[in-house]
Amino acid sequence: MSQNLLTSGLINPFQFPVRQLLTETATILNISSERILEIQCWRYSLWVNIQGVGGKLVSYRRLPMWITATKKIIEDCTTLASLNDIAALLRTEIENYGKYYLSEAIEMLRQAWGKQSQAIKAEEARLQPIKAQQEAARMWQQSWMNILHYCGDIHTLKRLMEEILRQSDEFFNVPEVLTPIEALWAKRGQELLAETA
Repeated sequence: MSQNLLTSGLINPFQFPVRQLLTETATILNISSERILEIQCWRYSLWVNIQGVGGKLVSYRRLPMWITATKKIIEDCTTLASLNDIAALLRTEIENYGKYYLSEAIEMLRQAWGKQSQAIKAEEARLQPIKAQQEAARMWQQSWMNILHYCGDIHTLKRLMEEILRQSDEFFNVPEVLTPIEALWAKRGQELLAETA
């Protein structure tokens, strides 16, 4: 069986607020909430005992709070991959349980998905230069680590640090890149001094 919002655990109806559950169920059934004698959350639907009618099953998917919870899941996505995973679940939902969804609710979820997709893309575009700078800093760091590792004399080591510090200005917004270099430089300095002693 394919995953859906219930089986994936993304929505847990047992956590729905009872008072709101009662009010929304009464609205769906077009009755006053006083006529509901008992309401039970079953795994896949609500069982409602209505005065003068008896038991009736109501799909969770008909509840406005189900749509609100689904919209929140969409809005909480921070990557396009996770948003696309939710889109796949929603396709399964609509294919298998579309009769429980109002067309307005489906459209609202589509709009929420589109809005979140745009927001994620905008954030990725904003972060792209930062990520590129971090990657360049990482490669710069690795190059200097290799050079320092093979440096064979203390005088060259000192001149290398001057050059490293000069070049590090380019990575002022990635200050952590310099710490491992400085640590290796100090270690190599001790090793070279020990060799000459």
